[in-house]
Amino acid sequence: MKIASSLEELLHCQWASI
Repeated sequence: MKIASSLEELLHCQWASI
């Protein structure tokens, strides 16, 4: 589950970057 959380955090960071 931790891996999923990390992936979600990375995706959120990418969206914020865009």
